Amino acid sequence: MNLHQHEHRDEMKVWLSQTEVDQFLEAAADTQQRIAFALGARCGLRSHEVFNVAPDDVVDTDVGTML
Repeated sequence: MNLHQHEHRDEMKVWLSQTEVDQFLEAAADTQQRIAFALGARCGLRSHEVFNVAPDDVVDTDVGTML
């Protein structure tokens, strides 16, 4: 787990290492759960945002496909 102090707040920024993300995704029980976990871990969506993702949210841009 990575921790970094905010510049102007007492809270810490926290994010998983790539190894931890891989382990987290491997723990998924099925494909649907793995996709939901990946939306949080790789796209940065919050839990309530994962439930609202729709195919129209996926767009092609100059830098590639984005959510």
